[in-house]
Amino acid sequence: RFLPCTTSSTVGPPLAEVHVTVVLGEHTPKQRETFIRSWHCRRAGGVLIIGYEQFVGLSARESCRPALLDPGPDVLIFDEGHRLSKEKSRLSQTVRLVRTVRRVILTGTPIQNNLTELFTMINVVRPGVFGSSKAFQRRFIDPIQAGQAASASDHDMHTARRRMKILYHEMHSFVHRRPASLLQRDLPPKYEYVLTVKLSPVQAALYRLCLHFCRGQLLTVQQYGNLIWGHPRA
Repeated sequence: RFLPCTTSSTVGPPLAEVHVTVVLGEHTPKQRETFIRSWHCRRAGGVLIIGYEQFVGLSARESCRPALLDPGPDVLIFDEGHRLSKEKSRLSQTVRLVRTVRRVILTGTPIQNNLTELFTMINVVRPGVFGSSKAFQRRFIDPIQAGQAASASDHDMHTARRRMKILYHEMHSFVHRRPASLLQRDLPPKYEYVLTVKLSPVQAALYRLCLHFCRGQLLTVQQYGNLIWGHPRA
């Protein structure tokens, strides 16, 4: 039994490629629970795609705990893995309750972004491999950041490069890194087009409601607006 968790905006595309069961927000709570129990009890296994919000919400229900948390699926896959980068988020706390040991995180190039977030994601697939967050901070984050500072000495920069090399080496057995250059020989040249697309009637109605209830809250309007504009079924 495979359980890919992803963002709600990317749940739709895989449906055209493989036959799967999908838990959507438009399903009633009873339907969602039925889908999950049926998938978990099926001897032949299968694929159940679920959004992160649904995963967190349904995991709190006693009827869904065996399927999602304990014993959970055979393989747990996290798309857009940077969503797990906040250690104290509800999502990360829920994932720590999952008994499944076969875990896969799909993400971009985290080691170039934020080492604290990298530690949190690694701790999902290999809990405790680098010890506590404070131990990781002392061993890698502090010396690497010191070597990147404008005032860094030659010794600081040498230490930072050495710690980075050690970090790469210790992640080698469980981090499958592939640079963008790997795709250059297979992908056609990139062309970008900017298209203005009119909102659908449903999107327009939802957007007006958003503006009405979030008046004066620009960031909130943007947050909900992104969900409205990018919804795959709108």
